[in-house]
Amino acid sequence: MVTSAVPSEGKTTTVVNLALALVDAGQRVTIVEADLRKPKVTKYLDMVAGVGLTNVLAGTAEVGDVIQTYGSAGLSIIGAGPTPPNPGELLSSRHMSVLLENLRDENDFVLVDAPPLLPVADASGLASAMDGVLVAVRYGVSTKDQLRQAAMTLQRVQANTLGAILSIVPPKAQIASAYGYGYSYEADSTAGRGKRRA
Repeated sequence: MVTSAVPSEGKTTTVVNLALALVDAGQRVTIVEADLRKPKVTKYLDMVAGVGLTNVLAGTAEVGDVIQTYGSAGLSIIGAGPTPPNPGELLSSRHMSVLLENLRDENDFVLVDAPPLLPVADASGLASAMDGVLVAVRYGVSTKDQLRQAAMTLQRVQANTLGAILSIVPPKAQIASAYGYGYSYEADSTAGRGKRRA
């Protein structure tokens, strides 16, 4: 499951890019769009958004009726479907647990794009059913206090927190330079040749 402390921290972009990278590596991957209040996966991938997870959990559709395939590599997507009156209850339900178990059996990776942790309780109920949780943290926007609260929320439900992903880092940021993404060339006065400086 990929979540964030608050909205607009890059969690959906992280899920989509991670899924595409895994599919390129030959893995069977399904994305579950579990942000039922503000779903974005189907929008990003230009897919049908009318039916999906909520239909399956409500018993009005089967997984095979709502699952979509993206690209020739075979990335599978289960969209959010219609917005329900009780997103948190649906995501923490027995039906959701059974669905995840079935998807685990059929895939190498199941990536769940979950709601942010702090505005609503939807994601905290889901987190304990996950094998692991990644928290998206937006460079220059997320605060330490928000991240601390998100970590405490996950700890409270005994979720297996795998770590944080720093998202939307500008190329000229100091942290990008520290990892070798920013470098320049300067003249080497002794050898007369260009020298790269990290």
